[in-house]
Amino acid sequence: MRRLLGDDAVAESEDGVVLAVPSGQAIRLHKSETTGLAAMTLRVSNLKATADLFGKNDVAFEFDGQDAIRVSPDDACGVALTFTGNPPA
Repeated sequence: MRRLLGDDAVAESEDGVVLAVPSGQAIRLHKSETTGLAAMTLRVSNLKATADLFGKNDVAFEFDGQDAIRVSPDDACGVALTFTGNPPA
């Protein structure tokens, strides 16, 4: 990823890697004991609009009403998705 995005765009931590992509978004890749993508956190500009879109499109999700929307792996091709308005830590 460093070769693709540059050294400054990749931040590693104990629980995974955060990638700063050219669009200004950040993608968190969580570490897992299994192979493949198990979970991903995506930052969005408007959580309410995201929740509204999921509702309109019949996507099952949980919205805590404040700072996170979660989509079960059962509803997202085996990947646990979290949408947040907060920048990645």
